[in-house]
Amino acid sequence: MAFQFARIEIFARSDKAGRTTDFIFNEVTRVPSASVHVQSPKPPEVVYGLDIDALRTLHDERAAAAKTPRTDKNGKTTLKAIRKDQNTLAAVNRAGFAGGSNS
Repeated sequence: MAFQFARIEIFARSDKAGRTTDFIFNEVTRVPSASVHVQSPKPPEVVYGLDIDALRTLHDERAAAAKTPRTDKNGKTTLKAIRKDQNTLAAVNRAGFAGGSNS
């Protein structure tokens, strides 16, 4: 199969444009409201790794637990939760056509 394009995108748990990690997980699991652009949606095929529900759970747990050090003006360092608009998910979107060649 020859690929027409490959694109990497990053997403946050909160986004003004609405393309949040929840939307992306809903899109890949073919929730109707998140996949209206797909005429005949089929279940996703996991090529490698975790199934989508397990990946969503792992992502949400790790994003909620992630902390970053913060030092105040007195030199005291504390851990603070990362912001909701911090990118926490990267996705690769590949499109191709069947029967193509790599030449």
